[in-house]
This record gives sequence, C-alpha cells and structure tokens, in this order.
Amino acid sequence: EVAPNALTNEQKSTTFRYGTNQDTYIIPVIAMAVDAYIPDLRPFISGSVGDEPIGGTTPIKVDPGADIVYKLEISNPPTSGNEAINNLVISIDVPYTTSFVSATAVINGAASPGTVSHTDNLITWNVGNIPLQAAGAPPYATLTYILKVTEDPTILCNPNCTPKVILVGSASGTGAESGSDFSNLRFIQGYDTSGQCE
Repeated sequence: EVAPNALTNEQKSTTFRYGTNQDTYIIPVIAMAVDAYIPDLRPFISGSVGDEPIGGTTPIKVDPGADIVYKLEISNPPTSGNEAINNLVISIDVPYTTSFVSATAVINGAASPGTVSHTDNLITWNVGNIPLQAAGAPPYATLTYILKVTEDPTILCNPNCTPKVILVGSASGTGAESGSDFSNLRFIQGYDTSGQCE
C-alpha cells in the first residue's frame, strides 16, 4: 500500500508492503499513474497588408514600402499534461526584405506586459509567466508588430532571388510544475476546421 502522491520528482524507487492473516495470494500486477506535465504554448500568428489578410495557400504581393501588420496571440489552454509556463520568451526574426517599424504588447487588456525589444534582425518579447488558462478562454497575450517592406533596389532587383517576406519565430520557457525547458516552438498560422485533420 502506497499513499497517493507519495512519490516525489526524480524519486528512483519505492517500497510496496502487503499483509494478510493466513490468506494466500499472488500479486500479478502493480499499476501506477503519473501526471505528465508538459508545457503546451499555442502561439497563433496572423497578418494583413492594408485590408487584405495574409493566409491561405497563395502568397499575396506587397508593394515596396508597404507596411505588414502582424498579430501574435499566445494561449496556454488546458490539454492533457498541460501546465503553467515560466519565463516565456518569444523571438521573431526580422526578414532581410523588411525593417522593423513598431511593436505593442498586451496581456489581458493591460498595456506593456513584459518587455519588447528589437535589433535590425530580431524582435524579442520577454513575456514572463503564463498561467494555465480555462478552456475556451481568449488569448492570454497579444503582440502586434509592424514590418515595412524594403525599398532597397539591390534587394528588389537581385536576379538570383525573388524577394519574399518569410516569417520565422520561436518560443522558449520552462514548465512551472515539471521544470521542463522547451524551445524552438513553431508559430501556428491557421487551423483546419473540417476533414480528417480538424
């Protein structure tokens, strides 16, 4: 008999004790259950150029000097094995075909959560800690940032390369319960709402 929750993190052994008053018995199976906490951040990215949303399977054409507005929404919904996240940092590469214009972050409607910084090549959002959210809750935090498409003719007229704005980003942090670090999480760009891969 072992009391519930008697095992601690990283414990490598335990003792099972059985007793009887003159009965004979065989113990064919010992069953255990373990809560597997896993950070499960959901970073959803969307964007627009003017009134035209970015998405789908067909790239859109953007004029030199135009602004692209991106919105990154992060959530930590309850799923199997999910947990709160500590020290979340979002990193977003600024493509060479663009330049940084501005960035604004909001957590649950509060202005300026964490810190947002940037260089010519990278936007870094130190979000901080994110609790485990309730099912169906709105995104926990949102980063809205603007990139301006280059007007540099050496980039636009390069015969060896068609200029594209390709977005690459990652997230890193630590699970609050498990202490597990995670990194290099891809951004979600859309969802299938029907078919076999809903």
